[in-house]
Amino acid sequence: MPGIILSVIIPTYNREEILKKCINAFLIQNIPNENFEIIIVDNGTDAAVVDSASKLSLPSQLNIQYLKIPDKGANRARNKGISAAKGRLLFFINDDTIASPELIQEHIAWHGDNFSENIAVLGKMQASPDVEPTGFNKLHLDANYRKIISGAEIDWRYFFTCNISVKKSFLEKFGTF
Repeated sequence: MPGIILSVIIPTYNREEILKKCINAFLIQNIPNENFEIIIVDNGTDAAVVDSASKLSLPSQLNIQYLKIPDKGANRARNKGISAAKGRLLFFINDDTIASPELIQEHIAWHGDNFSENIAVLGKMQASPDVEPTGFNKLHLDANYRKIISGAEIDWRYFFTCNISVKKSFLEKFGTF
């Protein structure tokens, strides 16, 4: 698999500590680091945190872009990441998502077996003990994931951006966030 296949897009806002954990999880992916890139889009983080974020000590082994936009919301941050992405596959996660070692490989493999442009891959989410719970935890699909039948078409309510991949060409053709 030559070159960047998948672009990981992570919007963030004032979340330096958990973002470090999120990024460090990509150090142990079971595919070569040159096959994916990480695009962090800072969505108007406070000045004190921005200074600190520029010193995140981002791992040099990973291909990481750190972009900054004014406070315009997570969807604009995702769109900025899409426009900067080099991969043909886009993988969206939240800044508090801790990736398992096989995460990227599984998304790439699934898309490799399913060439249709209009198919997205939704990965199962589980609350990590490393992440402090918020009111959004109940939106993660831990409980509802079991109800999804493999290969079934599901509606927009399952399109959470904490563990989903889609072909870049689909968003370029039909629109972004």
